[in-house]
Amino acid sequence: MEALSLLYQLVGYKGKTKFWRNPEIYRGFLVFTENLQIYVVSLFSKIKESDMKELANYWHVLIGDIGMAGVALSLLVVLWYEARLLTQRKLTLRYEYASAYEVNFLKTSAFIFSISITCFLFDFMARVLGMVQGYEFYFVAFISMAIGFLTGYSLIQYFNVYYPYILERKLSKIRFKPRLSPTTGKPMRLLNELEEDVYLTQEMIDQENAMSYDFDVWLDDETGFKLIERYNGHLHVLICPRCHFRTMKDYKEVIIESPGAKHSGVLRKHYKCSYCEHAETHDVKIASLAEGAGLGTTP
Repeated sequence: MEALSLLYQLVGYKGKTKFWRNPEIYRGFLVFTENLQIYVVSLFSKIKESDMKELANYWHVLIGDIGMAGVALSLLVVLWYEARLLTQRKLTLRYEYASAYEVNFLKTSAFIFSISITCFLFDFMARVLGMVQGYEFYFVAFISMAIGFLTGYSLIQYFNVYYPYILERKLSKIRFKPRLSPTTGKPMRLLNELEEDVYLTQEMIDQENAMSYDFDVWLDDETGFKLIERYNGHLHVLICPRCHFRTMKDYKEVIIESPGAKHSGVLRKHYKCSYCEHAETHDVKIASLAEGAGLGTTP
């Protein structure tokens, strides 16, 4: 009740009915905000210049802490990705996970790191210039944001254009790491494209020809045990014939001619380079329904 009566005094309300139902509430609220504004102005007018400098230093420390937190967060993003990658026990799953997510995680980390650079530069320039206010604040903010933007843009372009070469070597190590036979414990032999067709079904061969999937066949020559691994062909990045960067991927497939019982069809694959935006199409043969079912045709 004492707090409520004090509020009544602040807003200048002297009625006896309920406060939130009284029509004078709007006028009383205006009086309250005016009194609050006067109180805040008088409070800041009593703050000494040394206290204002301490307040400015507090903001400098806060921005520096945000920069440190950004660096830690960018490192955590990379460590989180590496931990998720190691949890993929099967090498095929590890290959597909790295193909699909590694560049995206690194670009996210680079974006957070660029924000940290902006905060560090703002804090450093503010400490060099002293108490930043007025036009100095906008100047320091513009310079730090510009350098942070250029840093982030450069890192993201690096991951888009140059890093796929590094990723391709990393994926090759995962894919072609020697597999051990579960029966003998000895390394198995990876068959070439001609040898592996003997162990693949016609459907698998057609999927390889259409570049939808790619199959690897590992063979234990002693026991005859074979291991067939499937890789998503859409995750494979090709070298662009115009800019010669490994930045061209297929993004759309259109069936031009559907396969029939005895005649093959045509699948058109659309490719586009993410760097120079070069685009091209390739027509791929689709096996007939008889060939896909493994029936074949009589001469």
